[in-house]
Amino acid sequence: VKTDGLKNNKMKLIVDVSGGSLQIMKSTRDVKEDVATYVHTHDKILQLIKSRATNTKLTIKLAASKQKEFIFEDMRKRETFCQLVQQMKNMHSHSSEIDQISVYIGSWNM
Repeated sequence: VKTDGLKNNKMKLIVDVSGGSLQIMKSTRDVKEDVATYVHTHDKILQLIKSRATNTKLTIKLAASKQKEFIFEDMRKRETFCQLVQQMKNMHSHSSEIDQISVYIGSWNM
């Protein structure tokens, strides 16, 4: 599944759910034929970090402490991308438990 929702039209993200990989395609110059492709397997994607300040921003933490930052056109496209990555990781995980948590933090001021 190719995500065309990025604001930067020189980059494309492709999630191969059945193959278990994420491809980051980036035009190296103004010429669209000159493309650098980076492929990350499902086990190399460690964390998706959604920005609270900007609801279209996503940081992907990869193995070896690499982080890639992407800005989507809208929040819906970012959420769709995150769901595809989660589905891919669940499909290819060898663990019997799912790595998905929800956290709610609240405070009471008196």
